[in-house]
Amino acid sequence: MKYYVDLPYPKIQVERPNIKYAKILSDVYAGEISEDTCIHLYIFEHIVLKNTYSEYSKILKEIAIVEMHHLDILGRLIRLLGLEPLFVSYKIDKIIPWNSNYIKYNTNIKDMIDIDIKSEENAIKCYQNIISIINDKYVIEIIKRIILDEELHIKIFKDIKSRLN
Repeated sequence: MKYYVDLPYPKIQVERPNIKYAKILSDVYAGEISEDTCIHLYIFEHIVLKNTYSEYSKILKEIAIVEMHHLDILGRLIRLLGLEPLFVSYKIDKIIPWNSNYIKYNTNIKDMIDIDIKSEENAIKCYQNIISIINDKYVIEIIKRIILDEELHIKIFKDIKSRLN
């Protein structure tokens, strides 16, 4: 089973440096609803479920690897746009470091899956918002490609949820 859509990612490039865009991307890079948060969440769940739901545990690890690829892509875009890819988000004039309180820790499998679905849905909403405010065709192409993976993850999580019921 593949945990990413079988389409190439666009070349990582930007039209020109733009600090505002870099700050916007930093939020999905390392904010509350971000690739970094999803990676930590999925690895936590992978470890917790390893002995009880080994199939789901393996899937979570594989999806976390895809999210790591997204994190890498976003970090490279942030750098091209003019900022270092720090694990922070920018709110007005405030820099907010990534925080493990962003993770919704839970050990009930059904609750975990609901959290995972919601995490992916929230990520897609954030990415769609970014597409509506960033005016850089290259960044938009990459974000649209990432969304395809996130949509696949939702399908995978929903399929697993249906098998548990």
